[in-house]
Amino acid sequence: KNPDSGEFDKPYENEDFSFLSDLVNIKDLELNFGNSYIHENYINIDFDKLLKNLPENIEKFEINVGFFDQVYDQTNSLIIAISKYLKNLKKLNINIHNTKEIIEKKSVYEIKNTDIQWRKGQHSPLNYFLDCNFLKDLKLLEEFTFDFGDTHYYKKNHNSETTFIIKNALILLNLPNIKKIKIDNEKFEDKDLRSEEHT
Repeated sequence: KNPDSGEFDKPYENEDFSFLSDLVNIKDLELNFGNSYIHENYINIDFDKLLKNLPENIEKFEINVGFFDQVYDQTNSLIIAISKYLKNLKKLNINIHNTKEIIEKKSVYEIKNTDIQWRKGQHSPLNYFLDCNFLKDLKLLEEFTFDFGDTHYYKKNHNSETTFIIKNALILLNLPNIKKIKIDNEKFEDKDLRSEEHT
């Protein structure tokens, strides 16, 4: 429905995707949950239950989802479930959007209806730290893409500098079949890259 009308379809729930378990021969799956920047209950998904019912032979998986609340916990739950149930993945693309409304002022950013704010040029408190320990069981993975930040809608007019940092990068870099990592070098912690130079 048109969000300007003040009416919304019900949030996405696991039952909406029950048909996926019937696609036994599927090897390439893309799930796009959209980016709702005004409807905080847009997603009501238990990713462990959702991915548990997917065919195990999926080799390419892409997901695009925006979280309003418990952004870090939900992102972690998603990645852990992917690693737990989709062990035959060769290509993985995860695109996460933080859908909290951020207000830009003269020298600071502020999360709407909260006391949380940070100065421009400083690290955003909404930054996400991707722990590559979550990916260690994806032994067949060849290509990995990850992005995390503000919604595309918000980026049209603002940039709160919300981003992500890769932790324990050596686990990702040393996966036995990894060939391509589509993540900017600046997202990796320096100590991880320095350790890689000596291996």
